[in-house]
Amino acid sequence: MIRCEITAHRLDLSAHWLLYTHEAQSPGEALWWLRWQAAKLADRLDPDPRTPWVPAGALRPVGGSVPDAPAGLRAWCEGPADGPEWLCLLESERRVIVSVHDDTAHYTLTAVVVAEPAGIVAQTGGGSPRPHLDHAPTRPSPAPPERQVAIRRVQDWPITTDDPEAPARLRTRVRTTYDLWGLPYELATRLGDLTECLVTHARTHAAAPARALVVYAVYDPYGPDGATVMAVAPSGFIPRHGARRVPSSPGGRPVGHAHHPRRPRPLCPPGHRPPHGGAGMSALPDVGDLVTDGPHGPKWVVTGVEYPASPNIRWVLRPLRGGGADGQPARTVPRDRISRFPVLRRRGAWAQL
Repeated sequence: MIRCEITAHRLDLSAHWLLYTHEAQSPGEALWWLRWQAAKLADRLDPDPRTPWVPAGALRPVGGSVPDAPAGLRAWCEGPADGPEWLCLLESERRVIVSVHDDTAHYTLTAVVVAEPAGIVAQTGGGSPRPHLDHAPTRPSPAPPERQVAIRRVQDWPITTDDPEAPARLRTRVRTTYDLWGLPYELATRLGDLTECLVTHARTHAAAPARALVVYAVYDPYGPDGATVMAVAPSGFIPRHGARRVPSSPGGRPVGHAHHPRRPRPLCPPGHRPPHGGAGMSALPDVGDLVTDGPHGPKWVVTGVEYPASPNIRWVLRPLRGGGADGQPARTVPRDRISRFPVLRRRGAWAQL
């Protein structure tokens, strides 16, 4: 197993944050994940001003003397990040470390081979790499009362700092702690539809290992009272632009990351699953990304992520109204393959997709 992390720390080393984490099953998967997350981190540090999630006037140019961390991340992503030299480092159980910095913080990408936890059997043949999840219950079991969650707004950068002199993109507007299973009502009524919630030490169910989770909010224009749907997903899979209202685009054009001029990536049509690994994974939609658009608003929105007992990522698409974009019946997911991570609605009740 290869543990991948993306961390940030202040230049004076007075604070440290774990931004993203992922457990990969192969060197190729580890390097692909680091490359994918580095691209999204660069887009958060240096977003395109035309993206709908950036408030007007929130961005300003910086001087040429400021180190360009986003450019360094993009250069690493566009280079041979999956070349033989990187794979050889991981196959020889050595660390892969990429580090960039700007005028506020250092950002470090790390991948290191670690021992398999007890109870997890390595994949052989066509079997599952995580057999302990094959027969896991579909609903989460209650977390111990001492396990807490940190709730944060995502209009700004998801690093939290109390420094009043820090740039606005490094400050969060809300930082509160709630018990995990007291979360639904509090989160939905107090923070609304632009919310990111990090569950730092939660268990999805009794048989699963401890894993950090993230709660994403997706605006559902056809839900009851414009309800906000919140989905729990592994922390490694963070939306490119955080939780946001899903806009409607004229002419049925896809919206979201494809509008970024530096890294255009097509979104997937409903029901389509690109092959695992390599450049094909770049076409996968993120939670909150609009998949197709119609004359009366969005038809499909990614509202949940399934993390099954395999290294493949399975996305759950939920129709907002009527059938699919082509007028056919909406795509359904068998109950035994539904996401094990619950969906939270504004009414305060847990529900499965």
